[in-house]
Amino acid sequence: MRTPTKILHVVHSLEVGGLENGLVNLLNCLDLKRFEQTVCCLTSAGKFAERIKTPNVEIIEFKMPAGQFRFPLLRLAKLFHRLSPNIVHTRGWPTIDAVFAARCAGVSHLVHGEHGREHSDVEGNNWKRNQIRRLVGHLVDRYVIVCDFFRLWLNEMCRVKNERIIYIPNGVDTEKFRPADDNSALEAVPSEARKTLRSRLGLPPGSVLVGTVGRLDPVKDFPTLMKGFRRISDSFSGAKLVIVGDGPVRSSLFRLGEELGLDASLIWLGERSDIPELLRCFDIFIQTSVFEGMSNTILEAMASSLPIIATDTGGNPEIVSDGENGILVPVGGVRELSIALQKYLSDAVLRHKHGINSRRRAIDYFDLSLMAARYTEMYDTLAGEST
Repeated sequence: MRTPTKILHVVHSLEVGGLENGLVNLLNCLDLKRFEQTVCCLTSAGKFAERIKTPNVEIIEFKMPAGQFRFPLLRLAKLFHRLSPNIVHTRGWPTIDAVFAARCAGVSHLVHGEHGREHSDVEGNNWKRNQIRRLVGHLVDRYVIVCDFFRLWLNEMCRVKNERIIYIPNGVDTEKFRPADDNSALEAVPSEARKTLRSRLGLPPGSVLVGTVGRLDPVKDFPTLMKGFRRISDSFSGAKLVIVGDGPVRSSLFRLGEELGLDASLIWLGERSDIPELLRCFDIFIQTSVFEGMSNTILEAMASSLPIIATDTGGNPEIVSDGENGILVPVGGVRELSIALQKYLSDAVLRHKHGINSRRRAIDYFDLSLMAARYTEMYDTLAGEST
């Protein structure tokens, strides 16, 4: 039996987020006999650490201050030298330092992942950052992108060569995320299982639920969602908007809801751990982000047989096929969003048809097993290059 490949994953934290969700999913589905995994959190572990089911995954916390300049090159290099991993896999801009530290420590193979963008550089035009990414492109063995949208940007803005770039889309657990029952997406009325779920969660039984799940962060652009919903709320009094999540702009969003007069039709559920059950209660899923890499929440909604309304940005068009399983709208398009909402709210048959297509698309192209197989192949290839 071969010795397991030692992989050290470096992330900012394991707090609630899409990147973090993807890492936890990967930790839980890679073969224990083939891989020994460790996670280094530059700040603290966070809530998603509790979701790691794979035994013996060590989590190392650097407890570094968030949002401040830091360059822990020496400290990281010492860690890498002590653990002696076969592969160091860094994720996102906050972990760029670890690439240089790993090279200094003589790590055999480096992987860096691009997963999304911050609100401060949503266009990816920050010259200084892109020059550093260009240098990183010479140091890493693989530059993982979760959506193909990033390929041209890395080629042109960061001068990263195509042979170093590998496309591995996020995956979703299509068993965990599924409709309330196997045929619910085909039905013209809510199933008994879904009615029970709605009642247990305190949600209105006869309403059409328009829902979203995400961190309350500026990049998610919840104001556009709320304004778009307000435009149709008088015409569809039975429609309810459900927002699941928490974050730094919570207070301002609460105030906006009051200003828009959405009190009667807006349901705030905060941060939840029962997302699969909540998605089974929704009728339509909306995401209005200014930018997305590959949205885990959209994939989860698709696996739950929901029609999707999403902004035409980043990797969204790669998972939402306009007119097949959802409707794409422009970023900040309040009017277009309201038109898309009106279309779905007026046509239950269309909602169910697109919901069926969503689940089929999730299973065929974005099942978690496909993601795990792609990462396994990449890690095995790199490990093989060392033997």
